[in-house]
Parts: sequence; C-alpha cells; structure tokens
Amino acid sequence: MPFQSNPADLISRGIEPTKLSTSTLWWTRPQWPSQEPSSWPTTEINTHTDYLKMRNVHIACLQTQEDITKRFCKLKKLNRVVAYCKRFISNCRNSKANRQSSILSTQNHELALTCYVKRIQLNPYAQEIRNLMEK
Repeated sequence: MPFQSNPADLISRGIEPTKLSTSTLWWTRPQWPSQEPSSWPTTEINTHTDYLKMRNVHIACLQTQEDITKRFCKLKKLNRVVAYCKRFISNCRNSKANRQSSILSTQNHELALTCYVKRIQLNPYAQEIRNLMEK
C-alpha cells in the first residue's frame, strides 16, 4: 500500500490533531481497495544484489536428549508446561479456524501426563518396549 493512502501513516508522520479531525483519509478509507485489483497502485521495489556473495557455511548440531522432568520440581507445573507445548504443536499443524486458545482442559492435562509418562518409561524399559514392538 502506498504510504500516501495509509491512514496510519498520518499519525507516524506527525499530523496535527486539528488536521486529523478533517482528514478524509483518516475518517474514511482509501478508495483503491474497493476497485478492481488491476487498478490498484503498484510500488516498485529495487533490490540490489551486487554486494551479495555465496558462502559455504558449516553447521554442527548436537542433539541431546534432555529429560524435561528434571527441569521442574513440581508435577503440576511439568504437566501444565507439557500440555501447553503439545497444544502449541497442535495449533501449528492446524488451520487458524481449528486452533485452541481457551484454558487447558482435563483432556489436555491427561494427554500431557500420558506423553511424559511414556517418555520417562523409555529409558528403564527400552528393551521391553522393543520386545513388545517386535511382538
């Protein structure tokens, strides 16, 4: 949107309140959004890429299995953190219409409990879990 037709730019450019009260742009909207998109104003953006150079970058990544249960001394807090993390992951995977933003439900807490109980059981029962998976 060109800055001349952006009502918010009036404020950022320091328009006086007396002029703002009579500004048609402030009290109405720009006319071009209600027109056909082919007649909308365009803005040319010149990008200069002369100074860009290709570089080889080497990255080392160390993945450690952090035990999240050791970060929290209270089970209630651990449960809440895991529940919010699971909700965040779920919200990232879902469309905006299907995202959750209300308080955590009993089901959220139960899923979190199941999640970290399984995680805790992985180490001491790793061989048993492998045996069960292989039937």
